[in-house]
Amino acid sequence: MPAKAFTIQLDYSLDSSSFFSEGSAERDRLEDAAAFFEGVITTELTAVPSSTGFATDPSSGGPAFLSLNIAADTIVVYVGARGSIGGGALGEGSSGSFSPVPIPREPGNFATWGGSIAVSTDFTWDASSTNSVAAGEYHLYSLLLHELGHVLGVPHLAEGLISTIYGTSTPQEAALDPTLNISTVKLFTDADIAGLETVGWEIAPIPEPSSSLLAVLACLGLLFKRRR
Repeated sequence: MPAKAFTIQLDYSLDSSSFFSEGSAERDRLEDAAAFFEGVITTELTAVPSSTGFATDPSSGGPAFLSLNIAADTIVVYVGARGSIGGGALGEGSSGSFSPVPIPREPGNFATWGGSIAVSTDFTWDASSTNSVAAGEYHLYSLLLHELGHVLGVPHLAEGLISTIYGTSTPQEAALDPTLNISTVKLFTDADIAGLETVGWEIAPIPEPSSSLLAVLACLGLLFKRRR
């Protein structure tokens, strides 16, 4: 397996709510969401020397000025939770900025160091799984994918846009459309991946099935035919 091109470094220092407390399912789902992006993005980033960055404080919604010193191929995402996020939103995510001037990290594309995401504590969250959700609750992993997508610079896609879940042929509403309904799972789709590519991120190709796997599938197909 090739080495990851970059790492999403999750920073919990501004999480005064302890929503993502160590050992919690909420932190596990956040790390799962970060791992998804680490597994598909191949863009290489230069290091950020000691500098000052600006982001939205996830626990207060106010401005946070941050001391940055970030390794190559790494972005930092400050995470937290609070109530009363504007407009009754389930969460928010946004890219950070540099102060006073941008520091380019990849020629022609990026001056990002990361950003922040916040989860609203006004709703009931199911953090038990990446691909299932309890009735009457909101799926935390789906929200975290959505907000990390915003940190990476992708805006909302069209409401109700239907695509296919990335790496599959299963149809689904895009994860980065503006709405996450209760009791609904929304994984990243081809349309969401295209959004990442549009803002400049390089995406790893989906691996082709190995010849041995294809041979096994062919044999299973013949066996199935013989048993019909």
